[in-house]
Formats: sequence, C-alpha cells, structure tokens
Amino acid sequence: MNQALYPIISQGLILAALVIAISNQLFRFQKYHLIIFILCLGVLLIPVKQLPLWFYLRGIIGDLSISSSIICAWYLFIELINQTIWRGKWRGKWRGKKSSEKDTPTLAINWPEICWVFIPMGLFLYPFALGLSRFDSYTLGYAHWSLLIVFSAMAGYFLWKKNTLLSMVFSSVLIAYSLNLLESNNLWDYGMDPLLFLFCVLLSIKFFFYQCLCD
Repeated sequence: MNQALYPIISQGLILAALVIAISNQLFRFQKYHLIIFILCLGVLLIPVKQLPLWFYLRGIIGDLSISSSIICAWYLFIELINQTIWRGKWRGKWRGKKSSEKDTPTLAINWPEICWVFIPMGLFLYPFALGLSRFDSYTLGYAHWSLLIVFSAMAGYFLWKKNTLLSMVFSSVLIAYSLNLLESNNLWDYGMDPLLFLFCVLLSIKFFFYQCLCD
C-alpha cells in the first residue's frame, strides 16, 4: 500500500460502512452486505469528468486518519463475517453478546468507549490548532516524543484491557506513521480527523438523549 492507494481504500471503507449502517436501520438488508460493499467500491471508481468519483469525495471530506479506516474496516468485518460465515455460538460472539469464555477479548465495537477516547483527543487538538491560544497542540505531532509515548501507552493499555479494536487502532497508527503511509508527516493526522471527531460528538449526543428517555 502506498500514499496514492490509501485514499481510495479509506474512502471505500467509510462509504461502505455508512451505506451498510443506514441499510441496517432502514431496510434490513443484512443478507446483502457483501454485495453492498462491492458496489460501494465500484461506485468510487466511476469516472466523472475524467476523474474517479473518489477524488471528489476526498476533496469534500479530506484524507481519513488511520483510526477512522481501522474502525470502519472493523465494523465492516463484523457485519460481513457475521452474515456470511459464522453461525451458532460464534454468531453471538462476533456481535458482542456474552460469551462463556470470560478471558476472550470481545470483537464487538464499544461505541461509548470510542467516544470517550476520541472526543477528548479532538478537544485537545482542534481548539488549540485553530488559534484559540498561543499553544498549538498540532505541532506535537511533528516527531515529538510526548505524543508518541501517549499513543504507545494507549495501545498497551487497551491491549491489557483486552479491547482488541482500540489496541489495534493505536498500534496501526504508530506503524503507519513509521512507514510514512500518509502524505502528512504529522502523527495527529494518523490518529485523528475532523470526521471522526464529529461522528463521536453526534454519537455521544444520541447516547445522552437515549439515556434520558430511558430514565
């Protein structure tokens, strides 16, 4: 994978994840997740005025972080595998239901925990990066040892907590950064993007109102 290929893959992942999530809520098309995924990838390659559609989508939302791509890929993995391969006792495990194996890391996405991780990151990054103070947190991403230590510690912490997804997210961020996978050489761009921050904020608002209604 190189810098030219990653934008295509990341745009395909987020488009497929979005379409499948909407289809789950509105149309119940679970049996057709694999077809939907393939169609989304194909749509992005359709040429529009001599340029593929993914090029215009990239111009709207920008390059996605490694974190966003891993989360989208994980979501798609669970949805596709659950519908096409695994059955019986494995079905509940992939969807996050209780398993008899207490020490087995769950593969389900803990969305509240995702929000608790990335919302503070976004609040630390974006207000300061926009010039609200003399301190610019974005500069910490330029090969600064402190941010590398924080990301490494988070990868180790979530591995210890048996949170497979978040440990993989931060490990992948560090690996991709060392391989210079993105065009940017700032570690923040590998671990965080505005779309991920906005998604987590909206999801937290949803959780808040849902909790209020339940109470």
